[in-house]
Amino acid sequence: MLQPVFPTRLRGRAVWRGLLGLLLLALLLAGAWLWRDYQGWTQAPLAGPPAAATLEVARGSGYAQIIAQLHQAGVPAASARERLYWRLLGRELGVANRLHAGEYALTPGLSPRALLQRMAAGQVVQHHFTIVDGWTFRQLRV
Repeated sequence: MLQPVFPTRLRGRAVWRGLLGLLLLALLLAGAWLWRDYQGWTQAPLAGPPAAATLEVARGSGYAQIIAQLHQAGVPAASARERLYWRLLGRELGVANRLHAGEYALTPGLSPRALLQRMAAGQVVQHHFTIVDGWTFRQLRV
């Protein structure tokens, strides 16, 4: 009985193609998992301060400084994954260079996406005060 003879070269190519296909499939699955994890992170409420807190962004603060301030305010932003996700979100929304200075409320249930959109729109905390009728500016300053 005759057995089909495959040249060793053809078998070697088939093995390499199979390994390359498995590698590409693994990379595709890893990329899909990372994208899904990133999308879930952008929509999930910020983990961090349980009560309402505020974030004061000074004029001229860069995006990396703002993320560091978020971390100081209790929002997780220290791990490599979180820093990468914050950078990706800033680029995705196109707001990394358009964030306004001011005081922002970090309310429970606020997502990273919603926070950056607020900061890009300049939706700062509004403080109210009353000027008593008849007071001068000097009396008001005291």
